[in-house]
Amino acid sequence: ARESAVQNVLVNEKPHDSRDKMGRRSDKKREKYKPKAEREGHASTSQTSQDDLTHNLEPSAFGPAAVTSPSSPEFAAVGDTVRKCESESGPAEDKLSIFKAIPLPARPGYGKIGQKVQLYVNHFRMESNTSQVALHDVAIVPPLARSGRAKVTAQEADRPLPKRLCRTLLQSLASSEGWKAWAYDGQKALYTPAELKGAGTKEGVTYAVQRPEELREGSPRDAEIFQIKIKFTMFVDLRRNLTAFIKSGGELPQASLQALDTVMRHERALQPDWISAGRNFLNSNTSMTLGCGLEVWLGYTQSVRPAQGGVFLVVDRAAGAFVTAQSAVDLLKATLDQMPGHALTAVQWKAMNRAFKGLKVELTHLPGKRRRKLITGLSRLPASDIRFRDDQHREWTVPEYFQETYGKKLLHQHLPCLAAGTAAKPVYFPVEMCQVLGGQRKGLVTEGSASAAMIKATAQHPDQKWPEIESTLREIILPDQTLNAFQVAICPDMTPLTGRILPPPKLLYKGDRLIDPQRGEWRMESCQLHTACPVQSLRTWMVLDFDVKAEADTAMAKLVAGQLQKAMLEHGIRAEAAVRVDAQLHGEAVEQTLQRVMGQQPAVKLVVCLLPGTGRGGKDNTHARIKQVMDREVGVVTQCLLAKHCRTVEKGGGKGGRKGGGKGGGKGDGRSGGKGDGRGGGKGGGKGGAKIQDPTYLANVILKINAKLGGTNVVLAPQRKGSAGLTLGVPLMEVPTILFGADVTHPAPGSDASSIAAVTGSIDGLCARYAAQLSVQQSRQETIDDLQPMAHKLFLNFLRTTRKKPERVVFFRDGVSEGQFQQILLDELPKLRAACAQLDEEYRPPITFVVVQKRHNTRLFLQDPGQATDRSGNVPPGTVVDTTICHPQEYDFYLQSHAGIQGTTHAVHYHVLADENQFGADALQHMCYSLCYLYCRCTRSVSLVPPVYYAHHSATRGREYEVAEVEKQSDGGSATSKTSSGICGLINTHEAIQGSMYFA
Repeated sequence: ARESAVQNVLVNEKPHDSRDKMGRRSDKKREKYKPKAEREGHASTSQTSQDDLTHNLEPSAFGPAAVTSPSSPEFAAVGDTVRKCESESGPAEDKLSIFKAIPLPARPGYGKIGQKVQLYVNHFRMESNTSQVALHDVAIVPPLARSGRAKVTAQEADRPLPKRLCRTLLQSLASSEGWKAWAYDGQKALYTPAELKGAGTKEGVTYAVQRPEELREGSPRDAEIFQIKIKFTMFVDLRRNLTAFIKSGGELPQASLQALDTVMRHERALQPDWISAGRNFLNSNTSMTLGCGLEVWLGYTQSVRPAQGGVFLVVDRAAGAFVTAQSAVDLLKATLDQMPGHALTAVQWKAMNRAFKGLKVELTHLPGKRRRKLITGLSRLPASDIRFRDDQHREWTVPEYFQETYGKKLLHQHLPCLAAGTAAKPVYFPVEMCQVLGGQRKGLVTEGSASAAMIKATAQHPDQKWPEIESTLREIILPDQTLNAFQVAICPDMTPLTGRILPPPKLLYKGDRLIDPQRGEWRMESCQLHTACPVQSLRTWMVLDFDVKAEADTAMAKLVAGQLQKAMLEHGIRAEAAVRVDAQLHGEAVEQTLQRVMGQQPAVKLVVCLLPGTGRGGKDNTHARIKQVMDREVGVVTQCLLAKHCRTVEKGGGKGGRKGGGKGGGKGDGRSGGKGDGRGGGKGGGKGGAKIQDPTYLANVILKINAKLGGTNVVLAPQRKGSAGLTLGVPLMEVPTILFGADVTHPAPGSDASSIAAVTGSIDGLCARYAAQLSVQQSRQETIDDLQPMAHKLFLNFLRTTRKKPERVVFFRDGVSEGQFQQILLDELPKLRAACAQLDEEYRPPITFVVVQKRHNTRLFLQDPGQATDRSGNVPPGTVVDTTICHPQEYDFYLQSHAGIQGTTHAVHYHVLADENQFGADALQHMCYSLCYLYCRCTRSVSLVPPVYYAHHSATRGREYEVAEVEKQSDGGSATSKTSSGICGLINTHEAIQGSMYFA
């Protein structure tokens, strides 16, 4: 069957897939609340009929491994094969059939394994009683007064205007023309119930609209006249196309979805208190302070999705960070946690530059005038050292000019100026003469305290989130007059559905010790790691302190070294005492410290580093710089710890060992330890019991060290028979199987840095150990250019370790939107095939390609909160949904694999784009859930399958290499790294750590 399908999509044939290439929404839902069309014979089933349907399906199971095997299942000479593959040059794509279009697999059935659970989902049933609406194209021509010419150029006419301005102009036009119902997307699309008068002609109809009063600023722009040209395009069906798609599949009716989405968003986008940020609407009246010069606005997000049971409106709460309206001096203080009394250091300059770049400020030294500027950066010199000439060729310093011209004495002459204009002709303004405008979106909150405050302000218990979502729908969305005008009806209640709770896998530790996880977690008490890292790895290791408070103070490093050795021995790792403890010297750069100690201890296999700050080593990027040197130049594994966690110590003395008793009750200070024997009374004796307080933290550190040095923490127990003859467990170990995870991390908004692609692949038969490959590619490109060489190297790693070729390939892909499904498949599946062909021209293992999506707005709630298995109130780990809210025909499901800790948990959406392994629904769902228990960093199930998690960590590591290069090359923040200078290709790590989990 697969070969027949391949013949239909060979190279020379045109794509014939009827699915839409621009958008296949993964949030497509089905529901019990049925429309009239379904009641009159729709093929979709209600909640009751779905249960009847699943009983008639064939049992789900692994299908046969349809592998075109090599002549021998095992290689006679693995070493020769590996060397041959490594010596091959050039891609093997010319030997393969490269697809131009690939049909997505149909759902093989519904899962049966697991206990049923009744849920609610934040999807609200929609019905449209309007058969069709008229779509008009809108063109707004810039006013003639802007250029002072009789005509404007084509480039000026095509330049997009702000959406707020466009919407306000259309609102003014609608009021003057008496339009009773209209919906506008802020750009080109205008929808009305009927064709507008005169818009159906060849030229359309043109209106002249004056700039609205609320957008005037007391300037000559008041008299500007905008020309608005409206031309009828077509009628868009709102009901029939969506019903046909839900019933029979085929092409996704994008035009209908866009029309409904525009109708749903129209009224809110016109209200001044609400700001549209992507798909979110955020209300300025809900702001809460975060600190660091930031505030959070609350609101909601909505989207229209077709699914198995009909069309749904998905509603969820949303939040966004904004810069608080404040003086530039106040923002500087909040950014640096102080007001510098001297010229900024290089680290402070970079932090200030990041905080101000891209912000709009209003100048305060011009009374009666509103002058706003876009900040492009900072001056290199302080204001007192910047000299320039005016129009009369007189030379000034910035303080002299402002004192003489405006009578303003600068109080902070030692600070740099804010720069506007271009790099070639910058214009500088003193910090104290600028006011930061409020309402400017902060894309990513990286400040530690602000990030924690953001989480605290937005995390909601399910018992809070559920009623707030329904309240948002009933009080904000449903009263919109636009909905009534277009006859759109929405059910005010969440959709009920039936999910299943999958049984957790059994876990295997050393000595065949079996563990049964409970509620998504387990304890390692009396257990040792399944396979400890090789003995030679921890014969020579050291601890290095980058958070020293005094010159050459190694007390904390010695404390950590002793506790780590003890903990490693308890977990079954044969670790010798650290061969060295050292500390960063005063004035010594991170790179210099590493070069000094590694030059003296070249045989070290592990370096444990104590970092300053609250995360990633503080504002000087210590973490990134350590990883750059050790991963790429030295080739030694590192484990970084935050010093603040290690400085929390137990106090010596007193009965029970916490407080001193009698004369012997001293206190341990975290570095030298206090005196007191821990038994009370007496005259003391011995040092206090200083240690890292949190045993979970220390245990997790040991898990990471073991994985990085080649050990295996835990594996899945073999398969077992369950009730009703169903096979439980993950049969990946029965057949050599390689798991891939892939992700692409993109630069921050406004940055021209390159994107970093990461691919991880399992290297053992237990799917517990992985290797990673990194690549730099064009900025914001989602497809992975170098997937073929990256996958080829990972295949070789698997071959070296197992001495077998994988007979199954499972590829998990993160970061892909529904509109990119065909693009990703057409680009990346042939590259995987080419990587296989580099091993052997006849080697063609079956590939299962699964997209993993977490950036969606679906939230699951228990109908009976009493069924919650922990205090978080979330749905239990293992909850899976493959009916009602899933795609009408394609193969997808939602899986909640982790236990909630804070707020409402977020299920992961898995969408299968190719399934040559013919996994049944139960097999694939339980495999994904079981893999979530193999994450090497903790003893909890996690939200994503580990290959994807590791790919994300690896891509982040690649971004850190870029940051470290900038830090190393920059004397003031101006240098660019290789990854931001347009140089693309593989990122090579040191050969000594290639094939290891250095990224864990």
